[in-house]
Amino acid sequence: VTRTSLGTEATGELSLFHLAAPEAGQSAREESVGTAHVGMSMERTNVQIRGLLAKSGGLLGGALLVGLLMAMVIAQVVVRPVKAVSRASQQVAAGNLAVRLPVRRRGDELNELSTYFNEMTSVLERNRQALTELADVLKKQRDNERALRDVAVAITGAGTLRLLAERVFAKMAGHIAAHAAIFYGVEDDRRLRAVAGLSIPAERLESIRILFGEGFAGQAAERRERIVATHVPAGTALEVPVLGH
Repeated sequence: VTRTSLGTEATGELSLFHLAAPEAGQSAREESVGTAHVGMSMERTNVQIRGLLAKSGGLLGGALLVGLLMAMVIAQVVVRPVKAVSRASQQVAAGNLAVRLPVRRRGDELNELSTYFNEMTSVLERNRQALTELADVLKKQRDNERALRDVAVAITGAGTLRLLAERVFAKMAGHIAAHAAIFYGVEDDRRLRAVAGLSIPAERLESIRILFGEGFAGQAAERRERIVATHVPAGTALEVPVLGH
């Protein structure tokens, strides 16, 4: 087999391959009478090869582009919701039970995961609220018990009604955050007399007399029940010793 290159750089190189083989059917006394040469040009083959390579490159690029698009779709549909669940879980671990995940109408597994996550955080938030309220109730109960013990201690050993009232005010003021108070005694059937007070001058207490039905204190004495005033407008002039005048 021999190769012959034809043509120039301007016209392009043409390669010819020559194959030589003895003739078939020769006798034992072989004698070479000639040879046959077959030539084949590779130019057309080379063009076909270059075309196939170009098509293969296009197909490979298209496959890469399709793969990239599929990766983007997977990231949009799967990876991003999973990351959202991860971020929400971190917020729950930090104590934020109000976090919620968006729930879409499609019924896939990720949507179900978001629904279950929201239900879990809702239950946890309600339980924490209930525990907080219970803790507040227990704290108030302990404060009340402490206040009752203080009142019991104040009552013990009080020789007069005035001394008893002053001790009660001294113990109760811190628990009920009172700024002023008056302890009234019944002077006769229809009148109250100030016995002791909190933040009230002694000379003022001596002059306080309230008839039954007069002001809040007089109304409470007449009805024999507690009266509570709420939502008092700001700036309303109330004289504390009389509680309502």
